Amino acid sequence: MTFPAEPLSPFKEHGTSSALPVALVALGCLASSVWLMLSGSDQQLSRALIIWMSEHPDVAANLSDFSTLYEVKGVLAATAIWWVWFRPAARTQLGQRIDAAALVAVIMVAILIGRMTANLLPYRPRPFVDPAVAGELAQTDAWLQDWSSFPSDHAMIFGAFAVAMLRVAPRLGWWLLGLHAVLLVSLPRILVGKHYASDVLAGLAVGAAIGWLLFPIFQRGIAAAWTRVPATWRREYLGYPFLFLVSFEIATNFDGARRILRALHGALT
Repeated sequence: MTFPAEPLSPFKEHGTSSALPVALVALGCLASSVWLMLSGSDQQLSRALIIWMSEHPDVAANLSDFSTLYEVKGVLAATAIWWVWFRPAARTQLGQRIDAAALVAVIMVAILIGRMTANLLPYRPRPFVDPAVAGELAQTDAWLQDWSSFPSDHAMIFGAFAVAMLRVAPRLGWWLLGLHAVLLVSLPRILVGKHYASDVLAGLAVGAAIGWLLFPIFQRGIAAAWTRVPATWRREYLGYPFLFLVSFEIATNFDGARRILRALHGALT
């Protein structure tokens, strides 16, 4: 199978009617995040949830396990990327693959921005490790103790992916935003005390901006770069293994790659 010589041009603007709803969602999340932090409601809600979970340990254990499952986080995103790659005749074959590559690029940038903001902004302890919130229930030896809570990188990553998907398949994008990014990924992390509600709302707001603004830039950039790749270098037998590797890392939230980087950093410092 060979690729067309030229990318789809001009690009069809997918999901542009979603611009206003996306802007309202992002602004609403950002405003709610600020209000929760300034009013003190953030800490009150998290403390109430931690106390309730301590009284229902079975529910807490199941929710904590659920919040770590790859199947409800990266696996769904990776599956959606493969669907975009192979979806039936929505665009030219090359156009669909450019869309899939742009979605991957959005995820990568969201991961980078999520980590940078958490590291550069003032440290905020997670609710379940903060004695000021969890009291005697604080898990001060938890491995997440040194990881800042604000903003939620999970909410940012999967919010960015869902909003970018709005430009490819609007109906699927809204399902991914509401059902996946909010209910399956973000809400359990609030309930078990891994994040404040404001962390998640801020992550969703920033993620929405990343996904909506950067997807068309990546889409056009990848298309332009493809035209400069010599035809003799275009090899599907290299592309598919690479896509599998990338989608595997997305499915596992880059856990393996991060462990390798941490080990290398520790060995070199």
